[in-house]
Amino acid sequence: MKKFNFRLQGALKIREFKEDTIKAQMGMVLKKISSIEDKVKSIEESLNESFRSQESILHNPTNAKMIQFYPDYNSARYADLKLTLKKRDELFIEFEELRKKLSLAKADVKVIESLKEKKFIEHKKEILKKETMEIEESYSNSLLIKGLRK
Repeated sequence: MKKFNFRLQGALKIREFKEDTIKAQMGMVLKKISSIEDKVKSIEESLNESFRSQESILHNPTNAKMIQFYPDYNSARYADLKLTLKKRDELFIEFEELRKKLSLAKADVKVIESLKEKKFIEHKKEILKKETMEIEESYSNSLLIKGLRK
């Protein structure tokens, strides 16, 4: 019995590897997005703490230089927040592009796998047909031999 040999197995492996690579890239992008989300939370918390600190300082007598610190600090934190959100948006766009690439890669793999399945079914039918013919041939030979003996 002949073993099933799919000629496009190499192409299938390459396409599966491409799909896995895209999935890994998506995972890295999601990891970056998660770290940026954590950074955004940290910046927002530091801004809130800055506002609370500013309010508590204003309730007590304080130096004017200390009061000048807060607007500069807050504007720097806002700029950092704006930049961080821009990076996050860029990563979301990159993630969407990767998702489109992944859907195309999955479609390529699916096409080759369905072709492989069809070829395998054809192979099984061919083997079954050969086995059936061999059985019929051996049966007819045994009938001939029995007929000659009588």
